Order: sequence, then structure tokens, then C-alpha cells
Amino acid sequence: MRRLGALLVIALVLGAAPLAAQEDPSWARAQRYRGVELFRKQDYEAALPLFLEAQRIYERALGATSSESVDSLTDVVNTLARLNRAVEAVPALEQLARLQASKHGERDERALNALAALGTGYFQASRFAEAVATNERLLALSISVRGERHPATIQVLRDLGIFQSSLGGYGAALPYLVKATELRLAVLGPTDPLTLSVMNDVGNAYMFTGDYAKALETYERIVKIKLDKGGEAEALDSLRALAMMYRNLGRTADAVPIFERLYQSRLARSGEADKATMLALVDLASVYADEGRTGEALPLMEKAVALQRRLTGRDAQDTTFAAGLLGRLYDQLGRSAEAIPLLEQDVRAEQQRWGAASFTVMRGQRAIGVAYRHLGRRDEAIAMFEAVLAARVQVLGEGHPETIESLRDLAGAYETADRAQDAVPLYERLVAAVEALRARGDLSSENRQALFAQWVVAYKSLARLRVLAGDTARGFGLAELSKARTLLESTAFRRAAQSAELSDAEQQRLQGFERQLADLGDRVATTPQAEQKLILETRRDGLVRELTAFRAELAAQHPKYARLSDVRIVGAEDGRAIVPEDAVLVSYLIAGDAPIVFTMTRKDGLRARALPAFPELTKTVEDYREALLSPDAWSGANTPAARLARTLSERLLAPIATELRGKRRWIVSPDGALAMLPFETLVLDTKTVITTHDLSYIQSLSMLALLAQRDADYRSLEGRKTLFAMGGALYESAAESAPRGAARGTPGASSAVDIGAFLRRNAGDTRGIQRAFDLLDIKWPDLPGSANEVDRVAGQFPGQPVTVLKQGQASEARLLELNATRELAAYRYLLFSTHGYLSTQEPALSAIVLSQRDKAPGSDGYVTASEWPAYELRSDLIVLSACETGLGKVVQGEGVMGLPYALYVAGNRNTLLSLWSVVDDSTADFMARLFAQLGSGKGQVQALNDTKREFIAAGKYAAPVFWAPFVLYGS
Repeated sequence: MRRLGALLVIALVLGAAPLAAQEDPSWARAQRYRGVELFRKQDYEAALPLFLEAQRIYERALGATSSESVDSLTDVVNTLARLNRAVEAVPALEQLARLQASKHGERDERALNALAALGTGYFQASRFAEAVATNERLLALSISVRGERHPATIQVLRDLGIFQSSLGGYGAALPYLVKATELRLAVLGPTDPLTLSVMNDVGNAYMFTGDYAKALETYERIVKIKLDKGGEAEALDSLRALAMMYRNLGRTADAVPIFERLYQSRLARSGEADKATMLALVDLASVYADEGRTGEALPLMEKAVALQRRLTGRDAQDTTFAAGLLGRLYDQLGRSAEAIPLLEQDVRAEQQRWGAASFTVMRGQRAIGVAYRHLGRRDEAIAMFEAVLAARVQVLGEGHPETIESLRDLAGAYETADRAQDAVPLYERLVAAVEALRARGDLSSENRQALFAQWVVAYKSLARLRVLAGDTARGFGLAELSKARTLLESTAFRRAAQSAELSDAEQQRLQGFERQLADLGDRVATTPQAEQKLILETRRDGLVRELTAFRAELAAQHPKYARLSDVRIVGAEDGRAIVPEDAVLVSYLIAGDAPIVFTMTRKDGLRARALPAFPELTKTVEDYREALLSPDAWSGANTPAARLARTLSERLLAPIATELRGKRRWIVSPDGALAMLPFETLVLDTKTVITTHDLSYIQSLSMLALLAQRDADYRSLEGRKTLFAMGGALYESAAESAPRGAARGTPGASSAVDIGAFLRRNAGDTRGIQRAFDLLDIKWPDLPGSANEVDRVAGQFPGQPVTVLKQGQASEARLLELNATRELAAYRYLLFSTHGYLSTQEPALSAIVLSQRDKAPGSDGYVTASEWPAYELRSDLIVLSACETGLGKVVQGEGVMGLPYALYVAGNRNTLLSLWSVVDDSTADFMARLFAQLGSGKGQVQALNDTKREFIAAGKYAAPVFWAPFVLYGS
């Protein structure tokens, strides 16, 4: 139809002049002039036939090589490009390249430019092999004529890299793009837009090859250059690449505010009918969908598709791409039948444009497979997943994150189809690939956690299949691989630093890194503006890379440091020697709705059971915790707490009762929601567990082994002092028996308010942690019982070296001073009888709250989870006598993030935490009794459990609300 329209216009134009005039060059000039005017008005359809006619007349009248003929042919090429008619443009580009080379010689600048245009034309027409061959020839000519460092040569090199990415993949493109970046840096400098453009191409290549660490580093480098050049406004456009990386890493919540800001910026700058604005709209809708905010995503995506159709037509590539994303959203909303036609249309368009093996085609086919699965079309889903996996392995390689995604898809489909024998080898390949990614160690702990969280469910599924098949040892090994990995790594690094006999200069440099990372961690957690938050992350990631490189240097120079920092995952055979003689390890793994429980004793070794599905587990634990807060929880057999305790006991303990009987000590390694459950309050053989058993908790057996090694290290320390205690801090007002952490004026703020979300809604505030709490109106009433508590605890150690700091001395500034002089590392026991703050959304903000009056400059009184790793501890036990210090954000593959994690990294061995808000008076009594037990020489586990039994026997504080929140994590 387009050709017919063009011919009709030509016929009308020709009919307007005598035939002789129609062959006159002056007539051609008039036609070209009219075409230029229409082109300027963006009426490309009307301009094209005029340019075609002018070129025809010039060629017949003046010859094909005349400047007029060449100029008109160039007009034709440019107009076809604006009309997105790349296939039709190729013959004209080929003719133009021949003409310029014939007329001026192939080494002439005009011939070189025509050849460059031809290469681009081939690429746009999806003739990738010809595009690469053309630019390879052009590169050789350009180097010979212009030299390697000429800007035009560098552009040819960059284009060749892009063309090669479509022919041979991004791995083949990287050398060209890296070389182009090096040359542009040398010739134009780092701030030139052309340099930054090709640097961004390098980042894209790393991202598509699955090297997320290098991609992140490249994008962050671009942002830093732009910040140094022109500030945040200059860097805004480059934040999209970083936000996309966050999506790939699984950090979609962090990406959301970036995409929101980018869309608003584009909309204000260019209006909604702009290609860049529509791209930003699609990004925003997509990330909302990733976050499960489908109600917000749907109208945005439908709007984007409607705008694209209006501006570029229903069948244009941008339209079909957006429609494909809309199809994925429909599928997410349960409208899979509507989704499939949109997804299939997108795949056809992408295949036509980029070929069958492109990223976008494979992603689209995978989305169709997911929709098939949702519709119950199991065989079709499996066939599609098999095809996508084969293609990804061939094109991307076994270890690429998208190949890992396909391994998970197909293994899950096989498992659902009762084809476990086919699923297991795929899951094993997935585990091997993810472990290889983790072993590289070039991502920050936050990014490793987020990336690992996407795959850990597959580890658990494989563990369950292995257990069901009788391979208990492999199932347990997978459970260990799926728990607390970054905690294990960070704790190992601290032990290595403490024990490897590093020089003072090396120790100081490590501590300098830790202090800087702690400061940046606080600032990241409290910064409200999305772009500024991302900028701080950029700086932190750069610091992590420096620290990683320094640790590699230390490992090369100090064999003991290398050995101690090498994380070891404990297996079934080695593990039984780690479990104490009188103990049983009880390790849970939540695989979907179905728990697995492993038990291990030194005598009997490892056993495992796959428990029945328990889909309501999380809700049941939440309800049970709430029921335990009642002082009447144990008033009868039919209270809510009693009924829920029976349910949980029957589901979690009864199936392993044989393994538990006769074992006085239980070491519980929880998973998921079970980290919030006080197992002491459950029932075994009609008796409450605490009455006959001593319990402690650990993140994993591998962590238990590492802490046992830390225990051995600390026993050799000489001259250690007994107790360091802080209490009676100066808060705001007296409040008799105030709950520790209760927020005056903001009910429940200590545990329910999401500081991160609040700060994002108050984007103008950037005063840090203190301002965050001020904005939330969190008040800290004085705790009269806490001063008495630390005095009573200190009294349990007469004649022993004890330090008690109260009132104005119970401050962050004083704690920092003691840490700087390494005094804090001299104590076996540390007690903080204070308020505490819990953030389940921003774990780095969970904090011990010290004095809030008369604070020293640079001190806010909050010792946050992001700050604790910068402290140097060698403590056997830290007691956090505050509210909910055992809670935090539960991260797949890591467990609870927050204060427990941070204190281990700081060098602590065991931590006594609380699972809910504690009452001031009862807590003071509990701590005095606990430390009396410790002072009498009892071990920590025995002392804690005996204290709980004393409380129950005494009557006044017998209800679980007073003693059950206190749990001991450690060895």
C-alpha cells in the first residue's frame, strides 16, 4: 500500500507539468525543494516520492555519479529511515556506497561515510552477517586512512561491537566495545558524551553476558563521572541502567523509586507522546508488576500500549514489545488466555527483527511457557521450557542467570508433573551454577543476598526431592547451602582478621573499610531520595570492590588468613562431631508449603523427614506469638495459645519425637517463619518443652562450627574482663515499667512502622537517622528498671573486673571511644539494658538506643545494625535486654537480618535476643537471675534455660510473655 501511495503521488506530480519539463534538472530541484519542506514538517510519506522523482531525473539527466543524484539518493535514504522502512532502504544504501567509492575511491571520506551508513542499514534491516562484514571492512579502511584514534574510527569500532552482539552474542561484542571505550577515554576523556555512551554499551554487554558485577561496576562508574561533572541532574539519565541492574539482582523494591523519578522527569521534559517517556512508563509499569503491585501496573501498561499504537502503528516493533509486557502482566493477573496472543505477537516481531536466538525472543517464549503452565497446559509448558533452556545453554552458556532461570522453570515443571527423576539433575545443574556465581565474591553482601534469594527455593525443592528419594546426606548439604550464607562469609572474614596475625597497618586498613562501609550503610538506609540513595550505593559498591581486592592481597601474603577466611559448608559426616554429646540438632527447611526436618546426634548421625504440607504455617506462628503476649496464655487447655501450641507441636515436633526423646539439649536451626517461634513453649509427650529440655538456636550447622572455632580462639585470650554493662540511659521522661521500645505518640512504632517507606514519602528530609526517628515521632521514655538491672547484674561478679556505664555515660559516644581504644574487645559478657528499635523493612536501621540527651557532636545515640560490624568485639555473650532485638527482615537464604547478623560479624560468639517487647521490671529480674547463674559457673545454655524455669516456678512471672521472648543464638 505504501508503494502504491507513493506511485499515485508521483503520477499526480508528473501530471502537473509538461513531459519535457519533467526531465529537466530544474524540475528535479523544485521537487527536491518541496520534499525538503515536507521533511522539515515531518511529513515523510509525502516527501519520499518527491525525493525519489528528483533522484530519478538527476540520474537520467546528469548521471548517477553527479553530486545532485547522490544528494537526492541521500534524501531518499534519510526519509526511509524516518519511516522505519529499513529493508527498503538497503538497496539505496548499497547504491550510494557503490557510487561514492566509484566516484571518489574507497579511501575517500565520503566513501567511508557511505559504507558506514550501509553497515547501519544492514543492521537495521536485521541482516547482521552483512552488517558485521561491512564494518569489518570499514574498520580496516578507517584505521588505514584516519588512524586508530580518530573519532570516526572509534565509532566504527563501537558499531562493529553492537552489530557483532546481534550476530555472535555479547561475548563476541565485548572486545570491540572495551577497545572503543579505551580509545575514547584516551582521545576524548571520561566526561565526553561519546565516551560515556560506549561505556554504557560495555555495561550492557556485561549485563547480557551475565557478569552482573562488572555491569554494576561499569554503570556505577558512569554515574560517578556524571556526578563529578554536573551533579545529580546530570546523572539522572544514567540511573536507569543501575535500576535495571537492581531488577536483575532481585532488588525490585529499590528500583521502584528510581523508575518513578525517571518517568516523572521524562514526562515533565518531553510530554507523554515521546518515545523516551513511553519507555520510562513501560519500565515503571514493569517494576510495579515485579513488586506485585499489579493494580498500579495495569493502567500504566495499557496506557503505554495505546500511546505506542497511536504513534507508531499496531505492528511496529516498539508497540509489539510493549504489548508483550502487557501480556505478561495479564498472565500475572490470572488472565493467561488473553496474555498468550499478545506474547505470541511479540515473539514473532522479535524473531523477525533480531532472529530466533535473541534475548528478547527467548524471554518471550519463556513467558508463553509460564502462561501455558498457569492454564494447566502442562505438556505445552514443558515443551516450551525445554526449547528455551536448550537455546539459552547454546547462546548464553550454562552459568548465565537466565539459563539458571530456565533450569528452575523446567525442573519445577517436571516436579509438578511427577517426573522427579527428570527434575533432580536440572536442580543439581542450577545449584552448581549458582554456587559458581556466589564464589566470585565480587558483589556486595546485599547484592549477593538478593541474587541468591531468587534461587534458594530451588535448593529447597531439590533438598526435599533428595530426602524423599532417601538421599538424606545430600538433602542436608543442600539445606546448609541454603542458610545464612553471607553471615557465614562475613563471620569468617572477621575471624580471619582477628586470628591471622596481621600487621597493625593491615588491621587498621581493614577497620577503615569497615567504618566507611558502616557509615555508608547508615546513609543508604536513611536517605529518602531515590537517586541519592543509588549514588550512595554506588560509592559503597566501589568500596566493597576495594575491600575484596585488599582481602585477596592479604590471602596471598598470609596463608593463615586465606585458610580462616575460606568458608566451609559442613556436611553430614563432619557435622555429627560438631553436635555436643548430649544434644540433638533440629534443622528445619521450609520448601514451599512443605517443611523438611533434619535431626542429627553424635551417636545416631543424620536423619530426615519430609513433613506434610503446612501452607498456613506463617499465619499460625504469627497468631501464636500474639496469643503468647497474654498473661493468661497458660490459664487453661483451651486458651488460644494452648490450642495453637498443640497444633504447632503436632506438626513440627511429634513426627520427630523418637529422635528428640532422651536428648536434654536441643539446638534448633529454624527457617523462614520458624525463626520467630519460641520452641520452648511447645509440647512434647504432654509436657511443655522448657520443663524438660534446654534449648538454643543457630542459623545453620556450618555457623555452629564456625562459632565453635571462635570459642576456641577466645579461650586462649589472656586478661579478659568479665562484664561490660550499659543501662539507665538518659531518654526523655520517666515512665513506670515502660515497655522497652514503646513509642509514645506513635502506637506500635517500634515494630510496625516502615522507616524506609516513611522517608520516601518525605523526600525533602536528609538529616539521617536522628531525623528519621524525629519524623516518625518515636519517643523513648526513661527505663527506671534498667539502671537497677545493670547494678544487680554487676553484683553477681564480686571481685571481678566489671564496668557499668549509666545515665550520661550510657552513650554512643562513650561506646565509640571504648571501641577505638579496643577496650570493648576485652570483655566476655556485654549487657545493653536499653530501648531497641526494630525495622523489618530496613534491617540496617535496627538499633540499640542509647542516651538521647546531651549527645556529643556526630553522635545520634543509635547503634544500628549497619554500624555494629565496624566494632571490634571478642565477647562470649552479648545480652540485648531490649525489645524485639531477635526480629528483623527475613531474607530467603539468609534468615533474619538485623542485629543478630551484625553482632556476629562484629566478633561476638553468642547473642541473647528478644522475640517481642519486654517489660522493664520483669526483665530486670530475669537478667539478674540469668547472670547469677552464669556467675555460679554454669554454661550459657544451661543458665538461660534454668532462669526460665525459675521464672515459671516462682509464679509472679510464670506466663510465657515474661520469659519466652529470650532466645540464645550461638554455639
